[in-house]
Amino acid sequence: MNVPQDNIYIKGDSIDLEFQLFLDKSTNTYWDLTNHQIRFQINSTIPLKKATANVTGGGDDQILITNPLQGLFTIFIKKTESNELTPEDYTFEIEITTPSPENLRYTVLQSSLRILPDSIEWTDK
Repeated sequence: MNVPQDNIYIKGDSIDLEFQLFLDKSTNTYWDLTNHQIRFQINSTIPLKKATANVTGGGDDQILITNPLQGLFTIFIKKTESNELTPEDYTFEIEITTPSPENLRYTVLQSSLRILPDSIEWTDK
C-alpha cells in the first residue's frame, strides 16, 4: 500500500490530524460544522475510536472542532495510543452527522496512514 508522505508517523508519538471540509472547494465554501458530530476510527486489531464531545464517549481531547464556520477540526491521538499500534499501514475513516432533526450521516474521508517504529532509545545514565 502506498501512503502519502504526510501520513507517516512514529510509534509512540503524539499525533494531531488537522482537517478542513469544503462544500465547494473551487469557491472556498466551507462546511459549517456547528453542532455536528464527528467520529474517527483507525482500523486495527482493536479499533482506535475518537469522537467529538457531543457524541457519547467523545471529548474535546479526542476531536475538537477548532473553527466550525470554516470546517476546521483536529483529531488527537495520544502517544500512549500510537504506542499501541504495530508499525504497519492502517486505514481510517471520518464520519460526520448533521444536527437534529435531520441527523444525516456522511463518510467524508477514507484514507490510510503508516506507523513506523521508534528508533530513539533514551536512558538516564
